[in-house]
Amino acid sequence: MFFWSLSPFDRGVVASLFPFGHFFIFSLVVDAVFCFFLFSRKPFVFPELGLRCRANVFSAIVAVTLLLLLLLVYPALWGLANYLLVIKAAVNRMFFSYVLSMPVAADPFRLYNLYRGVNGLVLYSMGFIASSTDIVDRIFWIVSIRYFYLLPATERLSLVRFLRFPVAVAPAVYLVEVFQLAGSPLTYVVSATVYCVVIPTLIFEAVALGTSTTFRSGDRKVRVSQFDVIRRLITWDLLRDAGLEDALYFADFRETFRVWTGVVAFKTGEGDASLMVVPSLHPGPLLSFCGSLLSYKISEALGKDYELVMVPHSPSTHDFNPSSASEIYKIVEAVRGFLRGEGVEFYEFASPIFSEESFGSIGRVRVFCQAFSNGVDQKVLVFCDLSDENNGDISYGVGNYLIEVAKNVGAKDAIIVDKHFYPHREERPLYMEDPLIGELKALVERAVVGALQSRKERFSFVGFKITRREIESECEELARAIGRDGISVYVLELEESKEKCAYVLLDANTVEPKLGGKILKLFLRRGFKENNIIIMTSDTHQDLLFLKPFGSKGEIHEPTIKIIEKLLGQLSKPRKVMVSLNRILSEVDVWGLLNGERFFTVLLKAFPRTLSALLLYWLVAFILSLLTL
Repeated sequence: MFFWSLSPFDRGVVASLFPFGHFFIFSLVVDAVFCFFLFSRKPFVFPELGLRCRANVFSAIVAVTLLLLLLLVYPALWGLANYLLVIKAAVNRMFFSYVLSMPVAADPFRLYNLYRGVNGLVLYSMGFIASSTDIVDRIFWIVSIRYFYLLPATERLSLVRFLRFPVAVAPAVYLVEVFQLAGSPLTYVVSATVYCVVIPTLIFEAVALGTSTTFRSGDRKVRVSQFDVIRRLITWDLLRDAGLEDALYFADFRETFRVWTGVVAFKTGEGDASLMVVPSLHPGPLLSFCGSLLSYKISEALGKDYELVMVPHSPSTHDFNPSSASEIYKIVEAVRGFLRGEGVEFYEFASPIFSEESFGSIGRVRVFCQAFSNGVDQKVLVFCDLSDENNGDISYGVGNYLIEVAKNVGAKDAIIVDKHFYPHREERPLYMEDPLIGELKALVERAVVGALQSRKERFSFVGFKITRREIESECEELARAIGRDGISVYVLELEESKEKCAYVLLDANTVEPKLGGKILKLFLRRGFKENNIIIMTSDTHQDLLFLKPFGSKGEIHEPTIKIIEKLLGQLSKPRKVMVSLNRILSEVDVWGLLNGERFFTVLLKAFPRTLSALLLYWLVAFILSLLTL
């Protein structure tokens, strides 16, 4: 109604504010070219949505951009048009009033009318400027959303990354047409373009620069940003599809490794079995990506065939993050295939747990060892507990070295577990060149020898697990602090001496030492010896909150103790079991040497790097703005 009530001249002025046809056609051309170049490259984005959805996702981004322009910008343009017409009318009235009233000072009434006209012109001009600024701000956010979503699509080292800049060209053209207003200076058009297009482009480029690093994939190098993580998680969260968890991965870098998986199976005479699975993969990097749900996925998959499944942390660093969640199931199938096969040897006798410790310059280091025997050969289960002053991950190479150390002193085979108990302090992983290796070797030798030379007895087994879903009904605060796999406890009781050993696994990243001490005291009150209590974590990365120690909030201490105490009181009578302890090899795709550690190094330094880049780019944008005034 407003548009058709205008005069032909006024209608022409207003129509110039709505260059939808020009913008729409130009935007489609730019997006089509952009789409053509990207779709022709195999490592294109959106792996979380699958190959067939790429075109649909890209089309959706373009459509949403246009829809936002229609909903947010066009209504504001009508207000801008109204201000423009009123200003034009006010200028006309002032002009005729001034011409017809010479000299103006001779007629106070006309002077008053002229004052009212000037005052109205100022007010409407202020409204026009405010409305223009509002339009520019809305276009700024639309461009930002568009750029945010498409930036990771071209995060490559090749020249293809420069194709993301045309993403901002279409809105720039739109701005130029919007400000083709009567009397709008060219500098205003340029300033608005700098604000809406150049500045958001520089901001997101700064974020990408500050949060990304170069990774090696064989002979090829790729560049990946944590910025990519955010976009993929937003997509996954919007779609609310739990099945997409397995597709959240970084396809750009991966290396194939043959890694061992420790399998400890406690089998009753009735054929029921509970497992401890120690895969040489690392939970990570974070949230739902790659192997972040490692312990839960293995436990859930194998839990369909076995009574209980415990998945502690192996000697491995973030270099051994699975390249995708689907790699985890290679471990699952390898374990299933091995246990279903023939020739799995079971041992009937077990030793108490032996521990050795040292107090050096890096604090207290402890090693625990339990031996299992068939009367001829012996295999050992070794737990390493680094100090709170040097508590980085034990590397895969060190784990292999400690296995050989155990075999050299008489064990037929060994499985190494990293307790991963103490909270992290950004220590680097434990590699072979670390001075601590010599001390750790000596502790392993003494603990293994002690376990091998000790008495062996037949033993019984009982265990329990309470998952996060089951914990929710008892304590929501505790459920929010624990991983999906909850709390697992295995208890072994030696037949003659009645000595009991406990393996306690928390699906968490680390444990607050005060809470660990309370759990230890609970088992001591139940008749366990201190050396026979192993408290460890899975090092889950499934929630950013889990990067804090489990128990960092004191409110969950009491509920944790109550739940463990309640379950200990409900344990069924231990059943006689035999144990199979073996290592199996699996071929899996992991991130690759140094890639994982580089990723987390960049993540920890992302904020200062991004801030520095933002300050630099804001300075550039400020200079550009001054030049266009």
